[in-house]
Amino acid sequence: MPRFTGTVKLKICEAVDLQPTDLIARYANVLCSSVEQVLVDPYVTVSVDDMFMSRSSTKQRTLKPIWNECFAAEVHGVRSLGFTVFHSALHSDDFVANCSVAFDELLNLAKEQGSGETDVWIDLEPAGKLHVVVELLPEENVAEEEQHECRERQSLIQSSGAMRPKVHQVNGHKFMATLLRQPSFCSHCHGFIWGLGKQGYQCQVCTCVVHKRCHQDVVTKCPNMKENSDDECAAGSRFNINVPHRASTAKPATSMRTSVARKMLPTTAASMRCKWQRSSVPWEFLATRWLNERRKSFHSGISHMQERYNKVRHIAEQQGVG
Repeated sequence: MPRFTGTVKLKICEAVDLQPTDLIARYANVLCSSVEQVLVDPYVTVSVDDMFMSRSSTKQRTLKPIWNECFAAEVHGVRSLGFTVFHSALHSDDFVANCSVAFDELLNLAKEQGSGETDVWIDLEPAGKLHVVVELLPEENVAEEEQHECRERQSLIQSSGAMRPKVHQVNGHKFMATLLRQPSFCSHCHGFIWGLGKQGYQCQVCTCVVHKRCHQDVVTKCPNMKENSDDECAAGSRFNINVPHRASTAKPATSMRTSVARKMLPTTAASMRCKWQRSSVPWEFLATRWLNERRKSFHSGISHMQERYNKVRHIAEQQGVG
Protein backbone atom coordinates (compact mmCIF):
# COMPACT_ATOMS: atom_id res chain seq x y z
CA MET A 1 0.00 0.00 0.00
CA PRO A 2 1.52 3.38 -1.00
CA ARG A 3 2.35 5.94 1.66
CA PHE A 4 1.25 9.57 1.80
CA THR A 5 3.35 12.56 2.81
CA GLY A 6 1.90 16.03 3.06
CA THR A 7 -0.89 18.00 4.69
CA VAL A 8 -4.26 16.54 5.65
CA LYS A 9 -7.21 18.94 5.92
CA LEU A 10 -10.28 17.30 7.34
CA LYS A 11 -13.86 18.35 8.04
CA ILE A 12 -16.08 16.04 10.10
CA CYS A 13 -19.64 16.92 9.09
CA GLU A 14 -22.06 14.47 10.70
CA ALA A 15 -22.92 10.87 11.49
CA VAL A 16 -26.19 9.01 10.99
CA ASP A 17 -27.75 5.69 12.02
CA LEU A 18 -25.51 5.21 15.05
CA GLN A 19 -26.53 2.36 17.34
CA PRO A 20 -25.50 1.71 20.95
CA THR A 21 -23.51 -1.49 21.37
CA ASP A 22 -24.58 -4.36 23.61
CA LEU A 23 -22.10 -3.15 26.24
CA ILE A 24 -23.66 0.34 26.34
CA ALA A 25 -27.18 -1.09 26.33
CA ARG A 26 -26.32 -3.40 29.23
CA TYR A 27 -25.58 -0.46 31.52
CA ALA A 28 -28.44 1.62 30.12
CA ASN A 29 -31.10 -1.03 30.76
CA VAL A 30 -31.42 0.32 34.29
CA LEU A 31 -32.89 3.57 32.96
CA CYS A 32 -34.37 2.49 29.61
CA SER A 33 -36.76 -0.34 28.91
CA SER A 34 -35.53 -1.04 25.37
CA VAL A 35 -32.38 -0.60 23.31
CA GLU A 36 -34.19 1.74 20.88
CA GLN A 37 -34.56 4.31 23.68
CA VAL A 38 -30.84 4.33 24.52
CA LEU A 39 -29.04 7.48 23.36
CA VAL A 40 -25.32 8.18 23.39
CA ASP A 41 -23.08 11.23 23.83
CA PRO A 42 -20.86 10.74 20.76
CA TYR A 43 -17.54 12.23 19.77
CA VAL A 44 -15.07 11.24 17.03
CA THR A 45 -11.34 10.62 17.32
CA VAL A 46 -9.15 10.92 14.21
CA SER A 47 -6.00 8.83 13.81
CA VAL A 48 -3.38 8.16 11.14
CA ASP A 49 -1.92 4.64 11.16
CA ASP A 50 -3.39 4.02 14.65
CA MET A 51 -1.74 7.22 15.97
CA PHE A 52 -4.06 9.75 17.59
CA MET A 53 -4.32 13.05 15.70
CA SER A 54 -7.32 14.94 17.09
CA ARG A 55 -10.89 14.62 18.39
CA SER A 56 -14.18 16.42 17.96
CA SER A 57 -16.47 17.92 20.55
CA THR A 58 -19.10 15.83 22.38
CA LYS A 59 -22.74 16.00 21.35
CA GLN A 60 -25.38 15.26 23.97
CA ARG A 61 -27.91 12.40 23.72
CA THR A 62 -28.24 11.79 20.00
CA LEU A 63 -27.76 9.07 17.40
CA LYS A 64 -27.43 11.62 14.54
CA PRO A 65 -24.76 14.09 15.71
CA ILE A 66 -23.73 17.09 13.62
CA TRP A 67 -20.23 18.51 14.21
CA ASN A 68 -19.01 20.52 11.14
CA GLU A 69 -15.55 20.79 12.72
CA CYS A 70 -12.28 21.17 10.81
CA PHE A 71 -8.82 19.75 11.53
CA ALA A 72 -5.43 19.92 9.83
CA ALA A 73 -2.12 18.13 10.32
CA GLU A 74 1.12 17.39 8.50
CA VAL A 75 1.94 13.71 8.15
CA HIS A 76 4.83 11.70 6.74
CA GLY A 77 4.75 8.19 5.31
CA VAL A 78 1.25 7.21 6.48
CA ARG A 79 -1.09 4.69 4.87
CA SER A 80 -4.58 5.02 6.36
CA LEU A 81 -6.90 7.48 8.05
CA GLY A 82 -9.06 6.16 10.89
CA PHE A 83 -12.19 7.41 12.64
CA THR A 84 -13.56 6.05 15.93
CA VAL A 85 -16.84 7.11 17.55
CA PHE A 86 -16.94 6.92 21.36
CA HIS A 87 -19.69 7.46 23.90
CA SER A 88 -18.63 9.91 26.61
CA ALA A 89 -19.52 8.25 29.93
CA LEU A 90 -18.69 8.96 33.55
CA HIS A 91 -16.59 5.89 34.32
CA SER A 92 -14.90 5.42 30.91
CA ASP A 93 -15.55 6.22 27.26
CA ASP A 94 -17.37 3.37 25.51
CA PHE A 95 -16.80 2.28 21.93
CA VAL A 96 -19.64 2.91 19.45
CA ALA A 97 -18.27 2.40 15.91
CA ASN A 98 -15.16 2.89 13.80
CA CYS A 99 -13.86 2.84 10.23
CA SER A 100 -10.64 3.19 8.29
CA VAL A 101 -9.88 4.40 4.76
CA ALA A 102 -6.62 4.29 2.81
CA PHE A 103 -5.03 7.51 1.55
CA ASP A 104 -4.67 6.16 -1.99
CA GLU A 105 -8.44 5.56 -2.09
CA LEU A 106 -9.03 9.17 -1.05
CA LEU A 107 -6.68 10.40 -3.78
CA ASN A 108 -8.48 8.29 -6.40
CA LEU A 109 -11.86 9.63 -5.25
CA ALA A 110 -10.55 13.19 -5.50
CA LYS A 111 -9.45 12.54 -9.11
CA GLU A 112 -12.85 11.05 -9.95
CA GLN A 113 -14.70 14.02 -8.44
CA GLY A 114 -12.39 16.43 -10.26
CA SER A 115 -11.68 18.60 -7.23
CA GLY A 116 -9.09 18.89 -4.51
CA GLU A 117 -11.59 17.89 -1.83
CA THR A 118 -13.12 14.47 -1.32
CA ASP A 119 -16.71 14.55 -0.06
CA VAL A 120 -17.55 11.01 1.04
CA TRP A 121 -19.84 8.98 3.30
CA ILE A 122 -17.92 6.20 5.05
CA ASP A 123 -19.61 3.09 6.44
CA LEU A 124 -18.98 2.53 10.13
CA GLU A 125 -18.71 -0.82 11.90
CA PRO A 126 -20.86 -2.26 13.34
CA ALA A 127 -23.50 0.33 12.31
CA GLY A 128 -23.83 3.88 11.05
CA LYS A 129 -22.28 6.21 8.47
CA LEU A 130 -19.87 9.14 8.81
CA HIS A 131 -19.84 12.17 6.49
CA VAL A 132 -16.38 13.72 6.04
CA VAL A 133 -14.67 16.09 3.62
CA VAL A 134 -10.96 15.40 3.13
CA GLU A 135 -8.42 17.54 1.28
CA LEU A 136 -4.97 16.05 0.71
CA LEU A 137 -2.02 18.26 -0.26
CA PRO A 138 0.84 15.88 -1.15
CA GLU A 139 4.47 16.96 -1.15
CA GLU A 140 6.34 15.33 -4.01
CA ASN A 141 9.87 16.46 -3.20
CA VAL A 142 10.32 16.68 0.53
CA ALA A 143 13.75 17.67 1.78
CA GLU A 144 15.48 15.55 4.40
CA GLU A 145 15.24 18.29 7.03
CA GLU A 146 11.51 18.69 6.39
CA GLN A 147 11.07 14.91 6.70
CA HIS A 148 12.83 15.02 10.07
CA GLU A 149 10.52 17.85 11.22
CA CYS A 150 7.47 15.85 10.08
CA ARG A 151 8.68 12.83 12.05
CA GLU A 152 9.12 15.01 15.15
CA ARG A 153 5.61 16.46 14.79
CA GLN A 154 4.22 12.99 14.20
CA SER A 155 5.94 11.71 17.36
CA LEU A 156 4.34 14.58 19.30
CA ILE A 157 0.95 13.58 17.89
CA GLN A 158 1.54 10.00 18.96
CA SER A 159 2.64 10.97 22.47
CA SER A 160 -0.37 13.25 22.92
CA GLY A 161 -2.64 10.29 22.21
CA ALA A 162 -0.68 7.74 24.21
CA MET A 163 -3.42 7.44 26.84
CA ARG A 164 -6.22 7.10 24.30
CA PRO A 165 -8.05 3.76 24.40
CA LYS A 166 -6.89 1.50 21.59
CA VAL A 167 -9.28 -0.74 19.69
CA HIS A 168 -7.88 -4.14 18.65
CA GLN A 169 -9.81 -5.54 15.67
CA VAL A 170 -9.82 -9.33 15.23
CA ASN A 171 -12.43 -11.07 13.03
CA GLY A 172 -14.88 -8.22 13.49
CA HIS A 173 -14.40 -8.10 17.26
CA LYS A 174 -13.57 -4.69 18.75
CA PHE A 175 -11.38 -5.60 21.73
CA MET A 176 -10.42 -3.01 24.33
CA ALA A 177 -8.64 -3.34 27.66
CA THR A 178 -11.43 -3.48 30.23
CA LEU A 179 -11.77 -3.48 34.01
CA LEU A 180 -13.74 -6.63 34.85
CA ARG A 181 -16.03 -6.00 37.80
CA GLN A 182 -16.74 -9.69 38.49
CA PRO A 183 -14.76 -12.95 38.16
CA SER A 184 -14.69 -13.94 34.48
CA PHE A 185 -13.38 -16.73 32.30
CA CYS A 186 -11.71 -16.43 28.89
CA SER A 187 -14.05 -17.19 25.98
CA HIS A 188 -11.12 -18.64 23.99
CA CYS A 189 -9.10 -20.83 26.38
CA HIS A 190 -11.79 -21.02 29.16
CA GLY A 191 -9.17 -20.13 31.77
CA PHE A 192 -9.79 -17.78 34.66
CA ILE A 193 -8.76 -14.16 34.04
CA TRP A 194 -6.47 -13.03 36.85
CA GLY A 195 -5.04 -9.62 37.64
CA LEU A 196 -5.84 -6.17 38.96
CA GLY A 197 -6.98 -3.17 36.97
CA LYS A 198 -7.78 -3.88 33.32
CA GLN A 199 -7.33 -7.64 33.45
CA GLY A 200 -8.69 -8.69 30.06
CA TYR A 201 -9.86 -7.62 26.62
CA GLN A 202 -13.61 -7.29 26.02
CA CYS A 203 -15.34 -6.94 22.67
CA GLN A 204 -17.31 -3.71 22.79
CA VAL A 205 -19.91 -5.11 20.37
CA CYS A 206 -20.71 -8.67 21.53
CA THR A 207 -19.22 -8.30 25.09
CA CYS A 208 -17.14 -11.52 24.96
CA VAL A 209 -14.08 -11.48 27.27
CA VAL A 210 -10.63 -12.97 26.56
CA HIS A 211 -7.09 -12.85 27.92
CA LYS A 212 -4.74 -10.27 26.48
CA ARG A 213 -2.58 -13.13 25.20
CA CYS A 214 -5.60 -14.82 23.56
CA HIS A 215 -7.24 -11.97 21.66
CA GLN A 216 -5.13 -12.52 18.52
CA ASP A 217 -6.06 -16.24 18.47
CA VAL A 218 -9.84 -15.77 18.42
CA VAL A 219 -11.17 -17.55 15.31
CA THR A 220 -14.91 -16.95 15.66
CA LYS A 221 -16.42 -13.89 14.00
CA CYS A 222 -18.26 -11.25 15.94
CA PRO A 223 -22.00 -11.99 15.55
CA ASN A 224 -22.80 -8.27 15.16
CA MET A 225 -20.23 -7.66 12.42
CA LYS A 226 -21.47 -6.34 9.09
CA GLU A 227 -21.72 -9.12 6.52
CA ASN A 228 -19.83 -8.55 3.28
CA SER A 229 -21.40 -10.33 0.33
CA ASP A 230 -18.20 -10.01 -1.74
CA ASP A 231 -16.20 -11.87 0.88
CA GLU A 232 -18.84 -14.59 1.06
CA CYS A 233 -18.78 -15.08 -2.71
CA ALA A 234 -14.97 -15.18 -2.75
CA ALA A 235 -14.94 -17.73 0.03
CA GLY A 236 -16.85 -20.21 -2.14
CA SER A 237 -17.01 -23.69 -0.67
CA ARG A 238 -14.14 -23.25 1.77
CA PHE A 239 -14.37 -24.68 5.26
CA ASN A 240 -16.45 -22.47 7.51
CA ILE A 241 -16.27 -22.81 11.28
CA ASN A 242 -19.20 -20.44 11.85
CA VAL A 243 -21.87 -23.09 11.34
CA PRO A 244 -25.29 -22.17 12.80
CA HIS A 245 -25.88 -24.28 15.88
CA ARG A 246 -28.05 -24.40 18.97
CA ALA A 247 -26.95 -25.71 22.36
CA SER A 248 -29.15 -28.30 24.10
CA THR A 249 -28.87 -31.16 26.57
CA ALA A 250 -27.67 -34.43 25.05
CA LYS A 251 -26.74 -37.97 26.08
CA PRO A 252 -23.50 -39.69 25.03
CA ALA A 253 -23.68 -41.12 21.53
CA THR A 254 -24.07 -44.89 21.44
CA SER A 255 -23.92 -45.65 17.74
CA MET A 256 -20.39 -45.58 16.36
CA ARG A 257 -18.77 -46.54 13.10
CA THR A 258 -15.21 -47.36 12.15
CA SER A 259 -13.34 -45.12 9.74
CA VAL A 260 -10.66 -46.11 7.25
CA ALA A 261 -8.02 -45.42 9.90
CA ARG A 262 -9.97 -47.69 12.29
CA LYS A 263 -10.86 -44.81 14.56
CA MET A 264 -14.22 -44.70 16.28
CA LEU A 265 -16.29 -41.82 14.96
CA PRO A 266 -19.71 -40.68 16.25
CA THR A 267 -22.58 -40.88 13.77
CA THR A 268 -25.22 -38.89 15.64
CA ALA A 269 -25.44 -35.21 16.50
CA ALA A 270 -25.95 -36.14 20.15
CA SER A 271 -22.19 -36.52 20.61
CA MET A 272 -21.57 -32.81 20.09
CA ARG A 273 -20.72 -30.90 23.24
CA CYS A 274 -21.13 -27.18 23.72
CA LYS A 275 -19.08 -25.72 26.56
CA TRP A 276 -20.55 -22.96 28.65
CA GLN A 277 -19.38 -19.44 28.17
CA ARG A 278 -18.15 -19.19 31.71
CA SER A 279 -17.73 -15.44 31.51
CA SER A 280 -21.54 -15.15 31.64
CA VAL A 281 -21.98 -17.62 34.55
CA PRO A 282 -22.19 -15.96 38.01
CA TRP A 283 -19.36 -16.91 40.32
CA GLU A 284 -21.87 -17.76 43.08
CA PHE A 285 -23.27 -20.54 40.89
CA LEU A 286 -19.78 -21.90 40.16
CA ALA A 287 -18.88 -21.80 43.87
CA THR A 288 -22.10 -23.62 44.83
CA ARG A 289 -21.47 -26.25 42.20
CA TRP A 290 -17.91 -26.78 43.45
CA LEU A 291 -19.12 -27.13 47.06
CA ASN A 292 -21.74 -29.69 46.03
CA GLU A 293 -19.11 -31.75 44.24
CA ARG A 294 -16.83 -31.63 47.27
CA ARG A 295 -19.75 -32.62 49.54
CA LYS A 296 -20.56 -35.63 47.36
CA SER A 297 -16.91 -36.68 47.36
CA PHE A 298 -16.75 -36.37 51.17
CA HIS A 299 -19.92 -38.43 51.69
CA SER A 300 -18.69 -41.13 49.31
CA GLY A 301 -15.42 -41.32 51.26
CA ILE A 302 -17.28 -41.67 54.56
CA SER A 303 -19.48 -44.44 53.11
CA HIS A 304 -16.42 -46.31 51.84
CA MET A 305 -14.73 -46.10 55.28
CA GLN A 306 -17.95 -47.33 56.96
CA GLU A 307 -18.11 -50.34 54.64
CA ARG A 308 -14.50 -51.25 55.37
CA TYR A 309 -15.10 -50.93 59.12
CA ASN A 310 -18.17 -53.21 58.97
CA LYS A 311 -16.26 -55.77 56.91
CA VAL A 312 -13.32 -55.88 59.36
CA ARG A 313 -15.71 -56.12 62.31
CA HIS A 314 -17.58 -59.01 60.68
CA ILE A 315 -14.33 -60.93 60.09
CA ALA A 316 -13.23 -60.31 63.68
CA GLU A 317 -16.52 -61.63 65.05
CA GLN A 318 -16.21 -64.79 62.96
CA GLN A 319 -12.71 -65.44 64.31
CA GLY A 320 -13.89 -64.92 67.90
CA VAL A 321 -11.85 -61.80 68.46
CA GLY A 322 -13.54 -59.44 70.93
